[in-house]
Formats: sequence, structure tokens, C-alpha cells
Amino acid sequence: MQTFAASEGIWAFSGSYVGQNAVGGLAGVAVLAGIVALLFVYLGELGESDPAPKAWPPEE
Repeated sequence: MQTFAASEGIWAFSGSYVGQNAVGGLAGVAVLAGIVALLFVYLGELGESDPAPKAWPPEE
């Protein structure tokens, strides 16, 4: 909330890009959302059992 209140113009994408601004905040949110999405994919893959390696020696 402090970053949101401290930014100069929330919807103004023109002006100084040094310091806290809307573009930097949106980029940060996008990066964090990507990291969380990759974490969910990774955790989902850990629970999968297929494709599993075949048993050795093969049972026929």
C-alpha cells in the first residue's frame, strides 16, 4: 500500500521512470505471477507417476 500511495501518477505512463512508478509495479507483479505459475507447474509434475521407467528385469 505504501508503494501504491507513494507513486506519482498511477495511470500516467509518461514522465520520469526513475523511482516508484506504475510501469515498474506492473512489471514486478507480472514477474511474481510468472514465478508462482512455474511453481504450481513444478509441484504438479512432482505428483505425476507417468511416464515411469519400466521395471527391470521385464516380467513376461
